[in-house]
Amino acid sequence: MPEDIKYLVLSEVVYQNIRESIIDCKYKSGQRLLLKKIADEMKVSITPVREAFKKLEKDGLIRIVPNNGAIVIVFTLRDVVELYDIRRQLECLAVELLTDTINKKILDELVEICDKSDSYLKKGNLNLYVIYNNEFHQLLVKSAQNQRLIKLYNEISRQLSILARKTANFPGKPKKSVAEHREIIKAMAQKNVELAKRLIQDHIKSTKMDILKEVKRILKKEEIDFNTKINKFI
Repeated sequence: MPEDIKYLVLSEVVYQNIRESIIDCKYKSGQRLLLKKIADEMKVSITPVREAFKKLEKDGLIRIVPNNGAIVIVFTLRDVVELYDIRRQLECLAVELLTDTINKKILDELVEICDKSDSYLKKGNLNLYVIYNNEFHQLLVKSAQNQRLIKLYNEISRQLSILARKTANFPGKPKKSVAEHREIIKAMAQKNVELAKRLIQDHIKSTKMDILKEVKRILKKEEIDFNTKINKFI
């Protein structure tokens, strides 16, 4: 295998491993990732790790520190508000486009994802629950068949995956989320566009509000600074 192709393959493997570790919170928000340490851990040279870091920075998951390594993204409350407000509008559009043309195949796939989510929740496997929770939303957007919408959604989906893992620890949140997913499916199956749009907007807004409420609860404040970093609270 040519050397340049070899490094491309290795960097993709390293990228996927680091990405999953960040989303699963094995690498914590604010944690420094050192090039040599990760290269040693994954038994590769520094070059593919450096290439992986470039992709992760583009995903918005890390911030590269020149000549040193990288730092895992730390979200502020402002980041949370902006991400969920954008997500709410994108998924509302996806549901609007999809509901008029939705077919049994997509509905069945959405129901199957909900069933798997419930199954893993009962087993106490939050990691797999988060994977299927994300898959539900990604399928909604993908099935709308609007390439620009998909591209915009993908740009924020990696950061949203980290937040989804954090909010999965909120008591009762995962079970409530799956129930809301089923209501969205029901509305789309009935071709009720306005109801489906309202449900998806309420669903996403509630997650944003849950994060804000949790920070307010811990800080014991009603008025909070939106530059507050959330890694200390969730």
